[in-house]
Parts: sequence; C-alpha cells; structure tokens
Amino acid sequence: AGEVAGAETASLGFEPPPGTGTGISWADEAIRAPTLLGTGEPGSEQWHVMVEGTNDQPELELSVRVGYAIGHAFEDVDRWNTDEWSDSSGVPRLGAQPPSCADMSCPGEPPATSYREPYLFETEDGSRFVAFAVELGEASEVFGLAYAEADGLGRIASSFMLLEPGDVAALSEDGASCRSLRDPAIVPRAGMGGRYWLFFTCETEGGSTIRAQALRSNLGPLEPDESVEGVEVLPGGLELGEFARDGVYGPELIVDPQRGEVNPVFRLWFLGRSNLAGASVGLAVGQAKGAASELPDFQAYPANPVLRPTDRALRSCAECTIQGFAVARHPDDVGALRFLFGLRVPEADGRRYELLPLDQPWRPEAAE
Repeated sequence: AGEVAGAETASLGFEPPPGTGTGISWADEAIRAPTLLGTGEPGSEQWHVMVEGTNDQPELELSVRVGYAIGHAFEDVDRWNTDEWSDSSGVPRLGAQPPSCADMSCPGEPPATSYREPYLFETEDGSRFVAFAVELGEASEVFGLAYAEADGLGRIASSFMLLEPGDVAALSEDGASCRSLRDPAIVPRAGMGGRYWLFFTCETEGGSTIRAQALRSNLGPLEPDESVEGVEVLPGGLELGEFARDGVYGPELIVDPQRGEVNPVFRLWFLGRSNLAGASVGLAVGQAKGAASELPDFQAYPANPVLRPTDRALRSCAECTIQGFAVARHPDDVGALRFLFGLRVPEADGRRYELLPLDQPWRPEAAE
C-alpha cells in the first residue's frame, strides 16, 4: 500500500447531498465490510464498491443497538485511489438515513432495520445483484440473508430472502444450528446455468463457522436448492491455527476455471477471529473430485494466516484492526487480483475507518 491514502466516508461521497432536508450523515462514524466488483468492456471498466455504514459509534454495540445501512460508489478503473469517487447518491442504497439512533435524536421511529455485509455479484448474462445480511426483528442481533437487483443506481426498492437461521438445520446434512447468518458470498455452480453456491458465516453460541448452500433460480427469485444438502466448509477453532481460535467468518471466493476438462479450483479467503489478536486473513483451497458442479473439500493453506494487520502490506499498523475485506478479479488485467480492506485506524484523538486497496499478482493461465 505504501503511502496511499485509504478512502473514507467523504471521499466516497457518503455525505447528505444539498437540499435533502435532514443534513444527517448515515456513515460518518464508520464504513466497514466492503465488497468489490470490476465490470465493463475493455476501455470502459469500472470498480463498484458497496460498504456498510453507521452514524453511531460501533464501539457502543456492547451496550446498545447500533444500526447500519449499505451505500454504493463507483469509479473508472484507471481512477482507483482518487480523492473523490463518483457516488450513486449521498443516501444509502439499502436502509434508513440515518440507520442508527442510539441517542434517540434521529427523526422518525427508531430503530430501523439494519442492513450489513453487502456482496456484489454478476450473473452469466451480466445482471448485477447484491446479497447482504438483514436484521430480523428489532434490536435482535439475529440476521438472515437476502439479495436484491443492483443494476440501477437509485435506492433498492425490494429484496428477496435467501436463508434464515431456522432454515439451515433443515437443509444441512449435519443438522447444524445457526443463531445468526452473516457475510454472504455467491458464486456460480460450474456448468449449471441459474445455479449458484451461497457461502456464509454461521454464528453459533460458541463461535462461528463457514457453510455453503446450493441455490437455484427457475425463472424467478433465487432460492435454496433443497435437493442439495448444505455443508460446513470451514470450521473455526485451533485446528486452523491460533489466529482462528474464536471462529472464522467473512468468506470471499475466487473460482478459477482450469484448462481442459479439469474441475475449477475454489480459493476461499476468510477472516480468522482471535479475541486476543483480532482478525487475520486465511486461505483455503478446494477442487471437486467428481462433477464440476460439486462442492469441493477445502484444505486450509499450511502457512496461514496469509496477512495480519501488523504486516507491511497493511502499513505495519500494530494497533489497526481488519473490519472486513473484499477480493475481485481486475477487470482489465487477468494477471492481478484486487483486495480492498476495511480498517479501523487509531489516531491521537480517537480512530478513523478507511478502505485500503492492495493488488496481488496472479497467474493469467489460471483465469482462462
């Protein structure tokens, strides 16, 4: 990253536009959990970013409810790291403005529903969607997973539920019980049009794991494919290493079609949670042994974690904490991946939240 400045609320355009009436920002306290999508034809590529944001201090979550909304920004691919992004609007795409009202000074009737952890994905026909975690019930801290069309740049008017905590046991081979569902990530099932894999964080009373469920679309909304049992793809705990002792979350997928008839390789990046050391990035890799449409068994990379907050790539920031991250293919360079990290950065008078981009060289032949 070097001396590159991270994007913040103002540089992303997440400020109320003049004449909106309220003058209340929805993301002036924190932006976190970024998702990243590169789109477009050669010569007109763009980066699309969505983040969760709040106007209350996330540190208050231990004692009061803090609400979140989701915002969107975009920019031409050659203007990455610009000081000012082109924003769809100064208001959230999903959620209320403001989304949180811990001090009860906001207009309207708090609390509003909280929308968190967006994930942008594109279908084979080029349609764009966003999946996200949606709060179920006021101040419940229980989340389900939903998705909505994201082709336009205005507010998202409607969404479709994908999965709720009570659905997981019925759809799972192991009868797993999840208290809350977070961090959706959706990728196509190889060779099966209209079929996808949904990866997500399953929060339990004892920590968190990463699970997967098949989805299908029969000329209608996406829904769970009940003919395919959901599975745990990555457990939390010390078997992955000290960095994941308190759970795993935040799956990010790159699926590499291989040359010939070989099944695609799934590369699953994730965050390992340690209540002592914070979050670090891990990697797991899998390749189905049967049909290309099957889900592989994932093996954790032996040298995990691959990135800690104290590493030089993240400015060797000993006191910084990772607040989510995204990984996406570069839209005009098959030899690169782009990561976008949400960081909490301490300062002398407090802290700030920023998005920090990193590029990773990649093998072009793996993306053909």
